[in-house]
Amino acid sequence: MIDQVRYPSLIKWALASLALALLAILFLRMKRAGPRVVGALYLMAALLGLYGLYDNAVLQWSGIPTLAGFIGLAALYFRPHRRKAR
Repeated sequence: MIDQVRYPSLIKWALASLALALLAILFLRMKRAGPRVVGALYLMAALLGLYGLYDNAVLQWSGIPTLAGFIGLAALYFRPHRRKAR
């Protein structure tokens, strides 16, 4: 019974980490520093997640950079916009 749950779970975590890595690449390509920091956090989370497939104890630590990236993303996109002086 455990093996029937384990392998689909490994696939789920692998796909979630790959999706996070693709999102990280998108943010790392931007020129501003804020999205690049979020991209670096997401890339760290994706690498921890992929390594966590090999060593399951590491998998729980991938949530910390994911949460930090999510908070950084919220700070970036929910801040008030400044108008440029003409």
